[in-house]
Amino acid sequence: MRRTAPSEASRPPGGDDGQAFVRRDGAAGPRPPMTEALETPAAGGSGRLPWSVRVGYGGAEMLGTATWTVFYSFFLYYLTDYVGLRAALAGLLITLGTVVQAVVAPYSGVVSDAVTWKSGRRRPFLLLSGIPLVVTFWLLFADVGLSGAWLFVYLAVAATLFNSAWSFEQTPYTALAAEMTLDYDERTNLVSGRSVWSILATLVGMAFPLLLVGWLGGWAGSERAGWSLMALAIGLAGLPCLLLTWWVTRGRELHPSQRTGLSPRDIWDALRHNRTFAWVTGVYTWAMAAQNVMSLMVVYFTVHWMRWSEQRTSMFFLMTALAGLAWIPVINRSAVWFGKRRAMLFWNVWGALFYGVGMMLIRPGDAALFWVLGAFGVAGLVAGMVLTWAMIPDCTEVDELRTGARREGLYYGVATFVQQLALALVLWAVSAGLTWSGYVSGEGAGAQPDGALLGIRLLTGLGTALCCVLTLVFTYKMPMTAARHAALRAAIEAKARGEEVDLGEFADVM
Repeated sequence: MRRTAPSEASRPPGGDDGQAFVRRDGAAGPRPPMTEALETPAAGGSGRLPWSVRVGYGGAEMLGTATWTVFYSFFLYYLTDYVGLRAALAGLLITLGTVVQAVVAPYSGVVSDAVTWKSGRRRPFLLLSGIPLVVTFWLLFADVGLSGAWLFVYLAVAATLFNSAWSFEQTPYTALAAEMTLDYDERTNLVSGRSVWSILATLVGMAFPLLLVGWLGGWAGSERAGWSLMALAIGLAGLPCLLLTWWVTRGRELHPSQRTGLSPRDIWDALRHNRTFAWVTGVYTWAMAAQNVMSLMVVYFTVHWMRWSEQRTSMFFLMTALAGLAWIPVINRSAVWFGKRRAMLFWNVWGALFYGVGMMLIRPGDAALFWVLGAFGVAGLVAGMVLTWAMIPDCTEVDELRTGARREGLYYGVATFVQQLALALVLWAVSAGLTWSGYVSGEGAGAQPDGALLGIRLLTGLGTALCCVLTLVFTYKMPMTAARHAALRAAIEAKARGEEVDLGEFADVM
């Protein structure tokens, strides 16, 4: 039997989904037609966004990505080499925080879908979560004078609070992109602008922590105090950029007052009834896993295998971040020319070869080769960030055609939920692998046994390459293209006009 969307005559009063629309003032009434939302000047639906908006939207990345980068790149290293925890126990703390983030992310997305504040559904969360995120990030590295079991409990609570605050800042913020423009290619441009900020924040989160720890630790009289002051400095530096995003996105939400009724079942339905989203979630999961494995292990690789100082390691991270920034226009252009799917396939093959082969060939004396590997291999990781965040907004239109509702927060939350659960397992495996390889906590460069050094190389190179290969598998199965997205948008507009739409024509993406 042919599945069809209900015509205007058969649709219940109140809206496409049979629910009465609730206006910002709380009164019930008919849902505004979709075409009205597309034609409002604030929405800018299918047109190009102003340059200032495309640039300013990414400002929130400076706080979210910088703190996230420090957490996943240095927290394990801080716990093993400065606090003295075993790698498996330290990894358990990071895994705990990641699981908390996975649980909180969909909830924060659903909450942002449901609120109807005057300033929009997503933007208020930028203001509400900023200071809690800074404070909880500082608590992760604060030296509170505890030891033993009490130190573990304190760190577990701090990791839980930090990851919860991070989810309430990042999930509504990333969902905002899907509401700012409906155009397939303009979303790539918007996310590319955001990615510039993300790379700059990654630069801050990778290149400066060890330098700041040395400088501030010398000023304060202890390395542990240096870590605490470093976290506070990076957190406070990101707040003005968060406010920039809040300022430039005023009036840019396409549906600032649309309330959607959601239930826990909707989280499962998002994956079950949206084939495009299921595959994109897999792409996002493993692309981010590749970034996290590399971020987590590269500091061990440089300090213990290459036997570099922490200052030289910081310079390597700085160069890598700058190279990643330079790759963004190339990656963006490849997506426009060849489509997001083909571009993602190419760049993940690139990353798998550079890291899977290159990391295993490098020896401690191959400094020049390592610099080249860092400059070129990073393109595969950057592409995973740029292209996956440009793919997720396209999935929300599949849901809109099926349900008549805009639920960006739900989809970003569910994507983060699945990705973070997978990431928790990956991080646990990496930290456990360090322990099983014989890694000795608290030892300096060159003092690790041969088994631990081999484990560091395998986890850094082959671990990252394996995640790139899994990203390739999910990308290959992804059905959404520019042509299919255009047809999807046309069907949504036709449905809004009361025309009958054959949903069977979109079975490949549903």
